[in-house]
Amino acid sequence: MQTNRPGTAPDSIGPLYVLHFSSEHASFRLPEFAAVCTALGVPYAFVPTPDAREPSPKFTTSAEGSLSSAPSAESLPSFAACAGPSDVDPSDEWRPLQECERPYQLVHLPDDDAVRLLATRLVLLCGAYAHWTTGYSAARTSAYLASGNVRRFYAPYQNRSWKASMVSINRRMPEAERRTLIPREAESMQLDGPINLSAPELEWTWLEDWSRRQQLSKHEVRHFVRAVHVGRKVELGAQTGRALVEWMSLKRRAYIGNTSMEAEMSLIVANMALALPGTLMYDPFLGTGSLIYPCAHFGALVSGSDIDITMMRGKDGPNHYDGGVFGGRGEGSVRSGIHAAAEQYGVAARLVDIWAADVTHSPLRTLRGGLFDAIVTDPPYGVRAGAKRCGRRDVEKQRTEPYLLESGIWSHERPEYAPPMKPYPLRDLIADLLDSAAGLLVPGGRLVFWVPTMTAEGGEADGTDAGEQVLSLPTHPAFRLVAQSLQDFGRWGRRLITMELLPEDARSQASQPIGLPQPPAAHMRGAAKTKPGRLRADQDPTDFRNKVR
Repeated sequence: MQTNRPGTAPDSIGPLYVLHFSSEHASFRLPEFAAVCTALGVPYAFVPTPDAREPSPKFTTSAEGSLSSAPSAESLPSFAACAGPSDVDPSDEWRPLQECERPYQLVHLPDDDAVRLLATRLVLLCGAYAHWTTGYSAARTSAYLASGNVRRFYAPYQNRSWKASMVSINRRMPEAERRTLIPREAESMQLDGPINLSAPELEWTWLEDWSRRQQLSKHEVRHFVRAVHVGRKVELGAQTGRALVEWMSLKRRAYIGNTSMEAEMSLIVANMALALPGTLMYDPFLGTGSLIYPCAHFGALVSGSDIDITMMRGKDGPNHYDGGVFGGRGEGSVRSGIHAAAEQYGVAARLVDIWAADVTHSPLRTLRGGLFDAIVTDPPYGVRAGAKRCGRRDVEKQRTEPYLLESGIWSHERPEYAPPMKPYPLRDLIADLLDSAAGLLVPGGRLVFWVPTMTAEGGEADGTDAGEQVLSLPTHPAFRLVAQSLQDFGRWGRRLITMELLPEDARSQASQPIGLPQPPAAHMRGAAKTKPGRLRADQDPTDFRNKVR
């Protein structure tokens, strides 16, 4: 069992619900759900989802050892934490890696209002159903549905208007099967009321969870149903976290760049950071501001900085002589850059300030007790934009003293002046980010950031096994790892890391180094051919940008 109320019986939290999560981003489902429950103060308890591939030994089987297709009334199992007969056994071991792959999850929640509250924030939640019964097969589920203990759920609706729907994962359900199953189950449940497809008093749903289709041989395919759930659909309303994905789509955003984060991942970051009204959040690699808009939408006060001022204000945005980055107006008194998008989403009042700064030379000063409730960021790592910090690449060839122009103005005092910059290796960036966050966050504050991981293809030559993620997770004595989720792009991916700042008395004295493995041999050979003198980003063979190209 997985719960945020240890020591509490699952059924004391509330009734059992079937939550339907998006089929994509499996590793993000449970961390996002746990974070939203923490932010909103909603108790929950997951129970293991039945799996016909590995049935619980407590259930009856046929003589051959397989599950009987239709159990008799006497053999129907019943458990204390389940409302009625079903194949759900809360005493089974909770296995996070296996459970997170299932789009349907069984969760105890307080009531329907709590489900709707969570739905306003959860990005990966597609639907919710008050649980009636669950079986290893359609036949078993149908038998459970007709039993007396389950009948009490739909008995009050037997003479009222109703609607039925069917959802199947990893299988397209034929229309003929739908037309057969719905009338058969409705007759079994004695639903004598009229059918109403627009505004029914009861909408019940038949949910099938199928395995992925596996082609074992030319004539043999492995494809079977893992579990079948039935329950009353909970109306979530129009204002859901899922709907925010389309509303904040990059296709309609007033200001974007080539490094803008897609809306779905940005909203998940805001949830992992526990964005709430009154919280203060900061993005040290702000870019075009993709991560702060969802945080502000959820009520947080947001701020950010970036070493590249043009990324924040836009190409046609104002310079500091025209009113500064924040509050400045472009041509025709129209807001530009990040402020334009903030106004589009109605969160401009929650944008505290944005400024140009190098994360290694930040104007922010650490305070005892911290300043920010969360730091969210997507640091550049060389795929679309490489990280940079202030400094000279080659001190022998670049000027170090001030230079007076013929006009009598110092070169560094011109409005268009850009300070010299040099590459910022990823391992140094992450180490600096953790160190600065340790001084800027309040105790219990969260650091939520993305870090790339490389997937080895062939192995051996690179010293890795094929398919291995070869970038280790960062560690720091002041933080504990809350969650990490992988967004896989094939040859490489990126992990969303969520860390929580520990109180000073709970911090460890020892710090494990942030290790980066050796990059592919071809990249090392290419880096070795770099001519000495000017320091280039690709001269360091361990930097991520040299492994992904």
